[in-house]
Amino acid sequence: MRLQGGRTGRIVSLKPRNAPVRTHFVRTSAAVVVALALAGGGRSGEGHAAAQSAGNVFQQASADGLVVMEAENFSANMPGTGSNDTWTLVTAPAGASGNAMTCGPDDGTAFRGSTAVPPEPFAPDISPRLDFTVLFVATGTHYVWVRGRGLDGASDSCHVGLDGAAVVSAERINSYTLTAPTPYEWRTLTMSGPAATIDVATTGIHTVNLWMREDGFSADRILLTTNASYAGVSEAGTMIGPAESAQVPDPRPGVPTNLTAAPGPGGYQITLNWTAGANATSYEVLRGTVSGGPYTVVASGVTATTYTDGGLLLGTTYYYVVRSVNSFGTSANSNQASAMPANPPPRTNDHSEGLFEDKCGCGSVGTPRAALLLAWAALAAGFAFFLRRPA
Repeated sequence: MRLQGGRTGRIVSLKPRNAPVRTHFVRTSAAVVVALALAGGGRSGEGHAAAQSAGNVFQQASADGLVVMEAENFSANMPGTGSNDTWTLVTAPAGASGNAMTCGPDDGTAFRGSTAVPPEPFAPDISPRLDFTVLFVATGTHYVWVRGRGLDGASDSCHVGLDGAAVVSAERINSYTLTAPTPYEWRTLTMSGPAATIDVATTGIHTVNLWMREDGFSADRILLTTNASYAGVSEAGTMIGPAESAQVPDPRPGVPTNLTAAPGPGGYQITLNWTAGANATSYEVLRGTVSGGPYTVVASGVTATTYTDGGLLLGTTYYYVVRSVNSFGTSANSNQASAMPANPPPRTNDHSEGLFEDKCGCGSVGTPRAALLLAWAALAAGFAFFLRRPA
C-alpha cells in the first residue's frame, strides 16, 4: 500500500468492533526505529516505571516448575510502535488478586498472530509489552496460564513470549469474558486449540513477555508450570490461584565501574583499576585501538580488580573496557578508559654481585676475571636485541 507522498507502508493491525474500524500503518522509512527486546533486558525506547522490585527477579519453584507473577509486578512496561495503546494500572472492577493491568485506550486495535486466519503476523516490536524477569531452574516445555478479563469478544485475547521473541505456541490465548461477580478468569487454550506453551532452553535468567493482542484486555496474573496436569487453576476458573512467586536478588553479574587506565611501571605497559561489579566471580579485559571499539578480549579469569597489560607499542593509545562474569552470564561493558604506554625506566650496569670466574681457557685456574651483568626491559613482539662488545 502506498501512503501520501509516495511512501510505502503495511497494515499491521485491523479489528472489527462496534466502534469504527481502525487501521494502523507502519512506515517503512528511517523515521520508524524498531528495537527488539534482548534476554533479561528489555529494549530501547520510553517505558513506564517498573513495579518488580529493583534488582530482584522471580524465583521458579522446583515443585511443578511453578512461576506465578502479578501483572502489576512487571520489570518493564514498554509501549509498542504500532499504536497509542499502553498498559496501565487499574484497581476496578473487583475480582483481581491485587490490582490489574489494562491495555488501552479501547478503540479497536488488534495485533493478531501468525496462526490467525487469514495470517496476520504478530511483530513483537509493534505491540505494547509487559516484561517479567524470572530465574528458571527447569528447562523444557512450560505451560502458560493468564488470569485476565475481556470486555467482549473483541478484547479477550493476549500473546505470551520469551526473551522478547514471539512464541507461536503461546500466541492468541483467548475467550476471556465478563463473568459476574468475578470478572477475571484463567485461560490457557489458544485460538489454535492447544494449551499455550513456551520452551525454556536453559536454566538461569529469562524474560517472560505479555503482549497486547486486542486493546481493552486486562491481565491480572501470569502462571507458568512444567506440569501439564497442574490442578491449581483451571480453564475458565475464577479462583485466585497459588501465591505469587518469591522475588530474590538478581544473580547476574553487575557492570564494573570507575575503570581507569595509566602507564604501567615497567614500560610498554598499561595498568587498569576498577570498582568490582556485583556478584562477579571474575572479569574479562577487552582492548581496542579505536575509541568505542571494536574490542578484543586480552585477559579472562581475572579475579582482582586490577590488571597490567604488557608488550604494548610506544606511541599508541589503547582503549579498554572490563566485563564481570559469573555462572549466570557476562555483564555489559564498563566505562571506557584509555592510556598510552611509557618508555621503560633507565637501567644501569650492575657490578654489585662481584662475580668472578675463570674465563681465560688456558688452565690457569684461580685467575680472576670480572663478569658483567647486563639487564634491560623487554620490547614488544617483533623486535630483537643485538649485543656488541669490543674485541
